[in-house]
Amino acid sequence: MSIKVFELKDHVRIRPQMYIGKNGISLMKGLIVDASKRLKNHSIDFLVAINGNNDFVFKIKSDLSCSNFIELFDSDFKNHDYIFPKVLKAISGNFKIIEISDKEYEVHFSIDKAVKFNMIDDYFQLAQEMLQLSLIFRKHSIITKDRRPSIEQQNFFSFPEGIFYLFSQEIENAPGQHQFILKIDEEINGRQYQIGLAYRSDWKPRPFVLSFANEVHTTCGGSLVNGVIDGLQSGLRKYIKIEEMQSHIVRRKKLNNGLILICAVQGNEFEYGGSWKETLENDSVQKEAEKLVTTKLLDLFSSNEAIADSFVSRFDTTNIFNKMF
Repeated sequence: MSIKVFELKDHVRIRPQMYIGKNGISLMKGLIVDASKRLKNHSIDFLVAINGNNDFVFKIKSDLSCSNFIELFDSDFKNHDYIFPKVLKAISGNFKIIEISDKEYEVHFSIDKAVKFNMIDDYFQLAQEMLQLSLIFRKHSIITKDRRPSIEQQNFFSFPEGIFYLFSQEIENAPGQHQFILKIDEEINGRQYQIGLAYRSDWKPRPFVLSFANEVHTTCGGSLVNGVIDGLQSGLRKYIKIEEMQSHIVRRKKLNNGLILICAVQGNEFEYGGSWKETLENDSVQKEAEKLVTTKLLDLFSSNEAIADSFVSRFDTTNIFNKMF
C-alpha cells in the first residue's frame, strides 16, 4: 500500500472545510476577522456581495493602507496565521484583486468547480452572521448584497454602540420593572470590555445572558460571564459589610433571578472550551471582569442609595417576601 503525501495547499483544495469552516459564510467572516486583526481593529468598511452564480466580491476600505491585509492572499501556507485569505485564493477558479487605492481594494473570485465547497446559498444567513460581526466589531461597517436577479437584496450593518444595541433592545422588551441598569465600556490590559447588566423585579424571571469573545458567541458563557457574576457577588458583599446589614446574605442563585447580561470582550487570542467554542476559558479575563463589575457596582450604589436599597433588599433573610427570589 502506498501513501500519498499532499502539499498543504493541495490538501486545502481537497478538504477546505477543515481549515475555514463548513461554507462560504464562515470564509467571509474569517476574512473580516483577519482584516480587523491585521489593521489593528481600525475603522474599516466591508462589502460582501453575491454577483451571480459562483460570482463573489469582497471589498475592503479604510482610512489606513489595506495593503498589508491584501498581501496575505499571497502569503506562505507554512505560516498558519491569517489562514482565510490564502485558502480563498487556493480554492478559487477565477481570482482577481482590483486596487482602487492603497486604502481600498476589491477581491473578485469564483470557487474552482473541482473544489467541493458550498460557498453561499442562503443570503439571509449571510446577513445574520454579518449583523453579529458588526455588533462585535463596532468600528466597522458591513454591507451585504445579493445581486442575483431572483433575489436582489441589500443590508447595511453598523453599530458604533456595539453590544449595547442588543442590551437596549432586551431592556426595552423585557417584562417587569428594572431595579437598576449598569453599563461598562472600558479597556484593561489591552482588552476591551463591554458589559450591559440589569435586573428585573418580576416574579422569578429566568436570566437572559449573551456573551462574546472576539467574534465567537460563547453560548455557554465561561470566564467573562463568571467574572461578571463574581463581581456582582463581591460588590454586594462589600456594600453590605460597609452598611453593616447583618441580616443580608448574598447567594449566587439569587444573583441569577431577573438577570439581564449581555457582554463582550475583545483582545488577543483566547482559549475556549467545548467542541464549538461554547465557553471562554481565560482566568485573567474572569479576574478583570470581576474587578470591573465590583468597582462599578459600588460606585452606582454609593451614588444612588434608593437603587442600592431596592436591590439589596432581596438578600434580606428576615424579609418573607424574598422567598420569591
